[in-house]
Amino acid sequence: MSQRPVDESQVRAIAAQIGERDRRMVAVAGAPTWEGPERLETDAGTVRVLAAPSTLAVRAALVAHRAAGDHELLVVVTDRDERELGEEVVAELWDHRVVRPYGWEACKRLFRAEMLDGQLADDRWLVDLLVDHAPPRGYPPVAKGVLDADTAWRAFCRHGLGLRVDRPSTLDLLRWAEAGEGTKTLGRLSDDDRARVIDRLVRETDPGALPILRLAADGRGPRAVGLGLLAGVLWSPEAVGEAAATARGRFTERQEVLQGPDPERRARGWARAAEALARERLADADPNVPALLADVEHQLDQLGASALVGVSDLLPGALAARLATVGTAITETLDGHGTVEAALRALGRVQAHVRADEDPQAARATHAVRLAARAQGPATSSEAADLADAARRWIDDGAWVDEARAAIAEGATVPELASALSALLARIDAEREPEDRAFAAQLADWSRVEPLGAQGLLPIERVLDDVVAPLAAQRPTLVLVVDGLDHPTAHRLLGDIEREGWAAQEPADAPWPAVVSALPSITYASRASLLSGRLVAGEQNVERDNFAAHAALRKAGGEPRLFHKRDLKPEEGRLGEEVRDAITDVSRRVVGVVVNGVDDHLDKGGQLQLVEGLHGVRPLAWLLQAAAEAGRVVVVTSDHGHIRARRTKTRVTDGGGERWRPATSEPNDDEVAVAGPRVLRGEGEVVLPATDAIRYTPADKLGYHGGATPQEVLCPLAVFAPASAELDGYAHVAVTQPPWWWDVRPDAAARSEPDVEAAAPAAPAPAAPAPPSTDPDGGLRLFDDEETASAEPQETSGEAEAAGAAARGGVAGQPAWVTELLASPLLAEQRARAGRAALSDDDLAAFLAVLARHGDVATAGVLQRETGVKGVRLRSKLQALRRTLSVDAYDVVRVDTDGTVRLNRQLLAEQFQLEQA
Repeated sequence: MSQRPVDESQVRAIAAQIGERDRRMVAVAGAPTWEGPERLETDAGTVRVLAAPSTLAVRAALVAHRAAGDHELLVVVTDRDERELGEEVVAELWDHRVVRPYGWEACKRLFRAEMLDGQLADDRWLVDLLVDHAPPRGYPPVAKGVLDADTAWRAFCRHGLGLRVDRPSTLDLLRWAEAGEGTKTLGRLSDDDRARVIDRLVRETDPGALPILRLAADGRGPRAVGLGLLAGVLWSPEAVGEAAATARGRFTERQEVLQGPDPERRARGWARAAEALARERLADADPNVPALLADVEHQLDQLGASALVGVSDLLPGALAARLATVGTAITETLDGHGTVEAALRALGRVQAHVRADEDPQAARATHAVRLAARAQGPATSSEAADLADAARRWIDDGAWVDEARAAIAEGATVPELASALSALLARIDAEREPEDRAFAAQLADWSRVEPLGAQGLLPIERVLDDVVAPLAAQRPTLVLVVDGLDHPTAHRLLGDIEREGWAAQEPADAPWPAVVSALPSITYASRASLLSGRLVAGEQNVERDNFAAHAALRKAGGEPRLFHKRDLKPEEGRLGEEVRDAITDVSRRVVGVVVNGVDDHLDKGGQLQLVEGLHGVRPLAWLLQAAAEAGRVVVVTSDHGHIRARRTKTRVTDGGGERWRPATSEPNDDEVAVAGPRVLRGEGEVVLPATDAIRYTPADKLGYHGGATPQEVLCPLAVFAPASAELDGYAHVAVTQPPWWWDVRPDAAARSEPDVEAAAPAAPAPAAPAPPSTDPDGGLRLFDDEETASAEPQETSGEAEAAGAAARGGVAGQPAWVTELLASPLLAEQRARAGRAALSDDDLAAFLAVLARHGDVATAGVLQRETGVKGVRLRSKLQALRRTLSVDAYDVVRVDTDGTVRLNRQLLAEQFQLEQA
């Protein structure tokens, strides 16, 4: 450490401190130079001053002073500290130490201060350190000419210790120590000063700073992060038992930095900083972090504590351990020996791991827990009444099952999780086989004659007339046909579009019907029918000509224009100019674009990576941007869906396609014969697979289509409008999921008391009683109301809704502000505006009462259970609730994309002038 010169005033101050009676030699710390007189006359007598640039010079001065008889005080200015001088010399010095000159005046000059805070008189060591570590040009001038104690300490932190902040946190100290700065600066201080500095830093941060500073002082600062992570595991609340205690003892013996009172508090504070810094480095993709984490795991093993690896949110082995726990919990749930709550808690631990988002096994575990929750719920007690019922059941529940099933089919490398995924797959496959066969039989029945206004179903050839043309009459419209898009794949895509700021729309009086493809469900038949507005088979030229000639589209205004893949020119990194010009020209009311996304991917990878949603379909984001600029409504649909290749086995046939064959022989048990006006191949009669287990082509692909399963025949349909647009007869609707999907989501799973009461499939309730799912440890019940769960028979869906309606009719438990709202003249005006879409008083009171009981926030599952309104009817009523209470476009009720319903009671009170809300 470089020393500052000692001046005459400092020598006089030291002499006054010693007094006249002590004539020993005084060693004073400073630059080994002296420019003043050799002897000074002071109030304490004559003082002789000399400079000693080496240990030998100090020794020589000491010997000469003894020989002279110690008749005068000798001050030796030296840059050597006590260690360099040696014990023999130090023993002969005044006060047995090297005196640091009290730099009061020097400190004032360095800060350009007229006076120093009186508190600094008690911190003379800090004043000395400020003088010793002053920057070449001094410190920044202080305000009003007064150096206060806090400013002095902050200046020393920045300039003396090399900290980059004036008020360091424990995390700042850890960064500083790891970089080696702590060793460099703390090592320059005397033992006493080092202890003072460390003590103050700890007092101003937390006890976790102490081990970090001790490591820095010992030259081990670069190890502080890894050791802090290790301490975090050992002193975690989850690290219990004899083995953990033994490992903590071993750590403390080897790393004495935690020795002393309350090591647990120090360890946890240290660990928090280490984990925060490690997370920063991981986010920055620091290449050194993997080796650091591997070393921590190695040290855990050396301490005999490798079993504790799972308590860490950072260590690689922890994620595998947590995935194993999830797998075990799922298996126990399926076997009837465990609870979904346990699986949820285990899933929350997985999702808390820093690498969870990067490991596909974590997403598969999430899907697996969802399926396990669904499997534990009430089973569907009856077969679908007709094709419309079967289609709605699949769209509302089965398509989500298929999304999860496709995810878990990818398997896992963690054995316990792999076993659980396999068991779930077998269960779902067994469930779906008879459902798919029944759907295929109902499809064959429905297709025998031309469908005439079937409730809940929309033949694909009617989409232009019944959906696009009415929208185009109100607003310019873009029709996006994503070739081969199935419902499970559409979930992510449609959710992404909504998150881009588009508002999903549905007719105000009913949800969109299920769109049914032409048969077989292939592009040649179904896409041509969709884009022609009538049943017809053909190639792109047929689609283009018939789209342009469509009477209802032309009536909306301008000539309809259809574009195909070759027009988009995605290989040029932008949307083709001709396509963009057509979309932004609002005088052309209808523009259609075919995006060969999914089919291309299933064949050879093409434009779509299925897991990437919106941004996986390369041209789609460009098309939406152009539509937004033009203020167009966007209709998203497809010509058919597809099945995944996982279960398919090849069956050799003569003629046909991937998943259809001519009706030249009787259908097998897993096939269905379909004939009628909707069959556009095989001279009006074909045989289609009724399950996803067979194909008629030896070609290996990612997926196939043409069959009679709901995955292939039912086409997604969604309408999006710019957020500011209002469409007459339509209402904004959130993209929703079934209750078991909502409640088994990562953020819900991570809660200590997960809200999983409603995690049951959206299906009719069973006629027979279902035993309540209870946690043997007294935890939450998953499917039953904790206060009413018993062995009594469960209500059927009709009974439940009737009970809910009866409850809605009374006012005994109704909040006073709800009664006040129902009498509001403004509410009557809102109802008049909404017309048929308005919500009745009974329904309005019931929904608001449920929200009030749950703190103005409730999941759709809770609303289903407490009002008796379920499935599609619940979604419709929630939209009516939102419209009824929204005044001047302010949303008093919001339905989140995950299905959570939120009431803004303060806004409700303001809008309807309620006094009791």
